[in-house]
Parts: sequence; C-alpha cells; structure tokens
Amino acid sequence: MIIAAGGSTGIGISRAKILKSEVIGIDGHDVKNTDSEIAKLELCIKSAIDELNEIYQTISHGKNDLIACIIEKYIDIISSRQLVEDIKTMIIKKGVTAEYAISKVLDDSKNQIKKLDEQFLSEKTGDIEEIKTRLLGKLKRLN
Repeated sequence: MIIAAGGSTGIGISRAKILKSEVIGIDGHDVKNTDSEIAKLELCIKSAIDELNEIYQTISHGKNDLIACIIEKYIDIISSRQLVEDIKTMIIKKGVTAEYAISKVLDDSKNQIKKLDEQFLSEKTGDIEEIKTRLLGKLKRLN
C-alpha cells in the first residue's frame, strides 16, 4: 500500500498507476541487418501509436481535454514522417540499432529546442523525452 498526503478530506477509490523512469542501456553500433532494425522500428511505432490511441479512446473528453490534447500531440510526433525518416536514415547510413537511432534523433531534437529563446518551446523538451522513453520501452519489449 502506498500512503501519501491527500489534498482533501475524502475517500478516493480508483486504479493507481505508478510511473517510473528507468535508464535503458543502448548498444548502437555495427548492425549487419538494417532491414530487421527498420522492421523493429516500424513495429515499435505502430505499437506506441496503438497504445496511445487506446488511452485516447478511454478518456472522458469532457474532463480530460488537456490530457486528450497531449496524447494527440504525442501521436502526431511519433507518426511524423520527418521523424520516422530521420530515424530510418540513421539506421541505414550509420548501421546503428533502432534504439540508438531513436535516442540520438530525439536527443538532437530536444537539444535544438533547448537552444531556442522561446520559453514555451524550450519547456516542451519533457514531451520529447517522454516520447523517447515510450519508444525505447516498446523496443525493449520487442527484443
């Protein structure tokens, strides 16, 4: 049982989800079969989008419009043609794993956003980190 300080004097009964972040080790170089890495990437992306769509469908849109909007944004980013092509290009040209390519491409994007003066955009690096963690977690389960 997890006990925490509440914000009101009532009883709440619901499912609890404990989110934890884990460091995923990434071995990235000298891949011989880039086709299998591309196939893993495509399966990972499809799985992540399916999972997010399932969450999106279960949300009561009246109370959780902000959450629904965030999930839509994550789906848009994960399914972005440019992102997917950048990851595939890295896998093919550099002979790296899908995990390494995802991590590198999203870290590079995050670093570019951090350099911007606009505070709103620079605060969105957490979203990119969440997407990276989600995709790497999917790949970890595929291996």
